[in-house]
Amino acid sequence: MKLTSFIILCFFFSAYSQEYNPKLSSIRALVKGAKNDIPNLSNFTYEQRQLIVNAHREKIKVQLEILTPERVIAEGALYDYVNNLLDRIKQSNSEVPNDLQLVISKTIDYNAYTFGNNLLFINLGLLLELNNDDEIAIVIGHEIGHVTYNHSTNAILDWVIVKTDKDLLAQLKAARKRDYGQVSALNELLSPRLFESKEKSRFNELQADSIGFVYIKNAGFDVNNAVHEFLVMYEHDTNLSVPLNLDKLPAALLAKMLASQTTYKRFGSLGAVTYDNKYEPYLRSHPYSNDRLIKLLNDNNLNPPEPPEKFVLPPSYDAIKSDLIDSVLLTAGYQKDYSSAIYFSIKYQDYFRDDAHFNRTLMGFFQSLSYLKERKVAGKFISLQDPQQKEDFDNLTYFLSKLTPKDCDEIAEGFRSTLRSDSYNTEPWVISQLIAYTREENFENCEILYNEWYDKIRIGTYREVYNELDHYWRNVKRLKFVKPRK
Repeated sequence: MKLTSFIILCFFFSAYSQEYNPKLSSIRALVKGAKNDIPNLSNFTYEQRQLIVNAHREKIKVQLEILTPERVIAEGALYDYVNNLLDRIKQSNSEVPNDLQLVISKTIDYNAYTFGNNLLFINLGLLLELNNDDEIAIVIGHEIGHVTYNHSTNAILDWVIVKTDKDLLAQLKAARKRDYGQVSALNELLSPRLFESKEKSRFNELQADSIGFVYIKNAGFDVNNAVHEFLVMYEHDTNLSVPLNLDKLPAALLAKMLASQTTYKRFGSLGAVTYDNKYEPYLRSHPYSNDRLIKLLNDNNLNPPEPPEKFVLPPSYDAIKSDLIDSVLLTAGYQKDYSSAIYFSIKYQDYFRDDAHFNRTLMGFFQSLSYLKERKVAGKFISLQDPQQKEDFDNLTYFLSKLTPKDCDEIAEGFRSTLRSDSYNTEPWVISQLIAYTREENFENCEILYNEWYDKIRIGTYREVYNELDHYWRNVKRLKFVKPRK
């Protein structure tokens, strides 16, 4: 296929995708419609008005860049499940705008956010670690709270006021001209404003918690169950983690993981670095999660939550979790984040559709790592050790970094040995075979598999290792069967 034809075809498929994703199209239209939705600026100077308008339009631009099929989910079973919770809140709270919308961001961080403009973003990573409708609802209610109080718009206004403060600007200019004590003078001028900004941000979070709690209570959600979400958040704040369940792992993987424990260090070769920063609580944009929980409990006369050791998920959410883990692994694969892909595979192995699905998925990731390490490009796919991560994740990251290509092959073989022939016609098996044929220089079979699976594998979980293979075939071996890129 000629390059021009290929580009036209890609454009057609892109346009086709947008045309047949009416929900995302309507959300984009909602955001575009807010382009001129600017508050009354009669009390601001011309300079301030220009800054506010530019900041508002930049906010719209960023949202539109995010609102693409590659970066958000706005259809399907998982989306419908979460969106129904939003609809339930809207129907029970007349003050919540009826045109309020949400999308699921294809991001595996534990987070949710809003830019205002009646649009909420809920990350895949947050949904994966929550346990029921009530916990999801309290997150949605909190983000609605930010919209209710116009926190996003007010933040822009506050920023513009500081940025155009003539007295402050003159004092900063004078401080910079000093021969001595520049840093101290600048700190003296800026620190109070920084502390004030952070304090206001923390107040906004508590305000959103409070009104969000009212919203979900009005909608009939179990508020005692909902506040468990703060315990999950606390685990992230404090890097707490439950050890991974290794029961289903093949002997080769388990033995190597246990052996790596003898050299693993949580804080690296220099040991733990500790410091006492008395200003840290005042520099946070969000209050501590336990402080937020205590305030919510006290304000609403609730008892502290005591979650069971393991939640029993509602059947409807249990089914959704399988779709959710698929989406998280696809996202991690797209982002070249094989550390998270393997970590979440092991942590949430109970949500795979069956053992064969779990085994072939991890076979695909470890076989891919083997090839990437062999080509000396695995560093792009494995996270660095970081004491700010949960310890079980940090431990796994260390383990993956120490594996050799041969180690990865042995682990992949351990998973492969459990599979039956019905796993052959699957994406993990195909990527594994493409790696094997490439190593053997059996490019005839490479071409057969390539042509049969091209359309699926280039948008699949192992897309990035496929791209590495593609680069080798194209630029090193100069193979003719490789389709030209746009």
